[in-house]
Amino acid sequence: MRSSAFCIASVILLMAFPPGLLAVNSLDRGIELFEAGDLPAAKESLEGVLEADSENHAALFYLGRIALAEEDLDGAIGRLQQAVKLDGDDSAYRTWLGRAYIAKLQTVSFFERGVLSGRALEHLQKAVELDPSNVEARITLGGYYLSAPPIAGGSKKKAREQAEEVLKHDAVEGNAMLARIHIKDEEYDQAIEKLSACVEAKPDNIEYRYHLGMLYQQLERYENAFEAFEEILAIDPEDRAALYQIGRSAALSGLNTDRGIECLTVYLAKDVKPGYPGYDGAHWRLGMIFEHKGDVATARTEYETAVRLNPDEDRYKESLEALGENRAEQ
Repeated sequence: MRSSAFCIASVILLMAFPPGLLAVNSLDRGIELFEAGDLPAAKESLEGVLEADSENHAALFYLGRIALAEEDLDGAIGRLQQAVKLDGDDSAYRTWLGRAYIAKLQTVSFFERGVLSGRALEHLQKAVELDPSNVEARITLGGYYLSAPPIAGGSKKKAREQAEEVLKHDAVEGNAMLARIHIKDEEYDQAIEKLSACVEAKPDNIEYRYHLGMLYQQLERYENAFEAFEEILAIDPEDRAALYQIGRSAALSGLNTDRGIECLTVYLAKDVKPGYPGYDGAHWRLGMIFEHKGDVATARTEYETAVRLNPDEDRYKESLEALGENRAEQ
C-alpha cells in the first residue's frame, strides 16, 4: 500500500514537473553550485541533467570544466568536444576546449604535441572570431602565441596584438598580458610597472600579487618578494601558494628564515592539492633553510625526507650529497 502511494505520488510529481523542466532546474542548480565552487555537488547535479537529456550542451560544457579542474584532461576534452559538436558557435565552449588541449600538451610526447597544439590554436582562434569581445579567449590565445614555438604558431607580435585588444575591454587584464610579454623580452622594469598597476587597480586580487612576487623572486629582489607574498596572506591566510613561496624565498636567499620555516610547516600540515608542490618539495626547501641557519643535522633530516618521498628527484640527492661534502670540509 505504501509502495503504491509512493508510485502515485511520483507520477503526479512528473506530471507537474515534466522531465524537460526538471532538467532545466537541475542545470540552473548545477551552474549555481559550480559558480559557488562546490564542484562535487555541481557534478552530481549536471550528470543528472545528462541522464534526462544526453545532448544538453550546457551541462556538457560545465562538466568539462569540472573535469579540467580535477585534472581529468581526457574527460574534460571529451565533454567539451561534445559541447562544441552540439553548438559550435559558442565562443566559450571553444575557449575552454582550447584550454583543455593546452593542459593536455604538458602531458604528451613531443610527437603528439603538434596535433594537440594545432587543435588548441584552431579553437582559440575560432572563439575570438565568434566573439571578439571574449576576453578569456583573447587572454588564452595571447598566452598560446607567447609560449608556443614559431613552428607551432607562436608569435610575440600576435601576442601583443591580443593584449592590445584586451586593453580595449579590460585595462587590468590587458596590462597583465603586457607584463608577461615584457618578462619574455626581459624588460623587467616595464613588467613590474604593469603588474603594480594591476595590483593597484584590484588590490584584493591575489593572482596579480602572486605574479609580482614571483617576478621579484626571479630577479632576486627577495625583500620585495616577501612583501608581495605576505600581502597575499593578509588577504587569505590559508593561501597555499603564498605560504610555499615565502618558504622558497627564504630557502633561496637565507633571509627571514624563521618565517620561512613557519610558513612551510603550515604548508606541510595541509593536504596535498593538485597543481601545488608536494611534501617532498617543501621538505627540500626546509633543508635549504636549516642549512642557511647552520643546523646541519636538521637540514640532513629534511633532505633525507625529501629523497624518501621522491627518490627520482636528483636535486634532492644533490643537496644531501653536497651537505655531506660541506660537513667533511669543515
